[in-house]
Amino acid sequence: RATGRCDLPLLSAVAPGKTGGRGGAQNFTDVPQGPLTARHVADLCVFPNVVCGVEIDGAGLADWLEMAVSLFHTITPGGGEQSLIDQVWSGHGFDVIYGLTYEIDLSRPARFHPDGSLADPQARRIRDLRHAGHPVAPSDRFVVATNTYRANGGGHVAALAGLPRLDSGGVTLRQALEDMLSRGCLPEDPHAQVFRFAPLDGARIRFDTGHAARAHLAELGPRDVRLGEDQAGGFLQVSLAL
Repeated sequence: RATGRCDLPLLSAVAPGKTGGRGGAQNFTDVPQGPLTARHVADLCVFPNVVCGVEIDGAGLADWLEMAVSLFHTITPGGGEQSLIDQVWSGHGFDVIYGLTYEIDLSRPARFHPDGSLADPQARRIRDLRHAGHPVAPSDRFVVATNTYRANGGGHVAALAGLPRLDSGGVTLRQALEDMLSRGCLPEDPHAQVFRFAPLDGARIRFDTGHAARAHLAELGPRDVRLGEDQAGGFLQVSLAL
């Protein structure tokens, strides 16, 4: 329920709705340049989730992100090309929290199992977690806009259990996005970097994606990006140096 904590910094957690996998090589969102339509909004908001907010401290934020990045395999420096994504995890569990910046150290083991239980209590992949350029302390408090699926336990994020809730009055993600777009509310910097992978000498990561990704590879920045052979099911394999 609503807490009235309007004095706290507002962040937003976003996860992809379509991530390939069992859905196939076409199970990705690709909104072309030009006028937006209701179909594009529906493609971005696949599930009928309702917007809500949660009040959380810095320690909880860090664990929320640790859960998200636990879907990646541990990568060995100097180990050459290695698979990035552990397929036992669901892609729509990969939350990115906007309003923060952080680095992901894939040389560290995952902190959590897919069911939300601790895999390694000492493991920490999230480094240099910051808000507005300042380090996030464990006791700092925030409000994070998310959805009822996640807040109610979807994705098994233990850090969200029992948190104070802000109710949106039943507004769905799709409704919120349509309203924002109709009012011309666009991000100030849509290409602002939220996270980055920590450099690991002698290591490359590979993953499968849809063929439409070819048009967006330059957005990965000045990295050594390579395309592999077409994979089973029509996926495009991409690898890049860390």
